[in-house]
Amino acid sequence: MAIETAIAWVSLVLASGLLIATGASKILSPAASEPLLAVLRIPAAFRSGRALGVIEICLGSAALITADQRLIAAEAVAFTIFAAVLAYVLAARVPLSSCGCAGARDTPPSLLHVGLNLAAAGATTFAAIESPPTLIEMWPKLDLLGVPLVIGVATAIALWLVAMGPLAELTIVLAHA
Repeated sequence: MAIETAIAWVSLVLASGLLIATGASKILSPAASEPLLAVLRIPAAFRSGRALGVIEICLGSAALITADQRLIAAEAVAFTIFAAVLAYVLAARVPLSSCGCAGARDTPPSLLHVGLNLAAAGATTFAAIESPPTLIEMWPKLDLLGVPLVIGVATAIALWLVAMGPLAELTIVLAHA
């Protein structure tokens, strides 16, 4: 397997896992993302953190399982939209204590947040272009490496979710210093 294909596959796994994790956090704490949806002037009837979470889980799962280029590209578009929305919130100086991406845990919008979403958009764009193998095709090739890969991906996503709040707050403090 070419190194580009391996990098694309790991990028897909990380980005899809991140969408699944943030989607699950929105389902568990749907009210956390509703202030951001209100800022975007989304009508109250459609302002559902839970629905957004379900969409994220479906998109992340479908892209991860099928490795379909269109679904991976849709992930790239989603991360780009997330980055654009956060950039708008920052530029407009909207007073928002959390974007709601990590559910009940406060994750204030920050340049770090925008950068991470743009990095995820770039990684998924690369994966869409490279067209990695599906999870079902790749899993048997991993043999025993599958266990540390799963642990590593889960750890990376958990660290992102845990660190996002404090790191975002630190970048905000440093920006105002």
